[in-house]
Order: sequence, then structure tokens, then C-alpha cells
Amino acid sequence: MPDSSVLRLISCLILSISCLLHACNSSENHKHSSSSQQTPPQRSIETPIKKGVFTTGERNYPTLQIDNLVWLGANLDIASPESWCYSTQKSCEGQGRLYRWESAREVCNTLGKNWRLPTDSEWQQLANTFGGYTDWLSEENYGDPVAANQALIKGGSSGFDATLGGWRGSNGGFDSAKKMGFYWTATEANEDEAWFYIILPSGSKLTRRSTNKRMGMACRCVRNI
Repeated sequence: MPDSSVLRLISCLILSISCLLHACNSSENHKHSSSSQQTPPQRSIETPIKKGVFTTGERNYPTLQIDNLVWLGANLDIASPESWCYSTQKSCEGQGRLYRWESAREVCNTLGKNWRLPTDSEWQQLANTFGGYTDWLSEENYGDPVAANQALIKGGSSGFDATLGGWRGSNGGFDSAKKMGFYWTATEANEDEAWFYIILPSGSKLTRRSTNKRMGMACRCVRNI
């Protein structure tokens, strides 16, 4: 049976869905709600986003060059220790795999020279390029997190196409598919936790927080130009 700390973590994440999808967007009840009630502005492209393709094995991944970084334009789907498809193998075809933090770091390095898991600051740079993000613990907004979420979600203007692929608990069990997408950064919050970003349905906020490294989450890899 999972220990009490794992159960608390899973309960917190499940209860968080209600806040992120409803309370955080309510203009009557949330102090940061004004931006979520507006139509997200279109990004003024100062540096064009260059699209390309990266091939590894038999898989072709779209890529996006944004400023000085090339990002994978799809969730990584390379089998490695401590990685899983959400519930069934077929889930990996459209959602990619869910990796524990250390596994996500290692598998990005296998793509070749200069490929790695993006840092928290690089995710912040990505978020700010398209609007901004909100900090889970402080509930402070940086820029326009609704616009960023809208641009980065699948079908959004950025072409980043983040999916709502859910997560795997640290001791097994899957949750939140089609409700939330979780993306690791390479940056530790402390010995046991690392920072990650939450993608939500259209109209919600791109959110930053930390969690246990044993959780299973999606990852995008980057390389410097």
C-alpha cells in the first residue's frame, strides 16, 4: 500500500484539478481572474519560429526553434527504464511516454549531442514568449498565463502542441488524462522534488509548481543552437 506521504501527494494533485479548471478562472472568486475572462492576445512575432524535423530511430519529431533553443514539437516517446504509456501501449502513440524525473533527463541525452531536458528558466522563457505563467504556491501571475496556455496547447498558435496526457503516480496508477498535461524541467526544487509545468484546457492558466521526482510525466527535449 502507498505510504501516507504518497497518498497526500496524489490527493493534492487530484483536488488541484478542480481549482485549476474552475476556481482559478472565476472572476467572482479569484483575485487574478481578470485576464482569464479576456480573449488571449495574439503573439507579436519578433523572432520567427523556425519549424523543422528531428529523426531518431524510426521516429520523426517536429521541432520548433524559438530564440536560441530548438524544442521537440511533440512529447518524447522512447522506451526507457522508469517510463510508461498511460494505461495502455496505444496511449504512447499520441501522448508520448510518462517518465520519472531522472529517466527524463537521461533519455533526452540519448538523442545526441547537445540534447537535454530543458531547465526551469528555459520553460519560463518559453512561457514568457507567449504570455507568461502562474506560480502554484504563491498564486502570483507573471505576464498572461492564459495566453501562454492557449498558445502552447495542442492546436495553439505556437505549434508546440502540448497534450493533456495526465500523469502516473509515484507508486503506480494513472490520472488526469484529457484534463491536464504535466511537463518536467531539469531543475530541482530540493532533494526530493523538481519543477514542472502544467498545461490545462483552453481558457486556463499555464502553471508552474514542484513535485516528487518519482512521479511520471511527459517531457520535451531541447538543444542549443
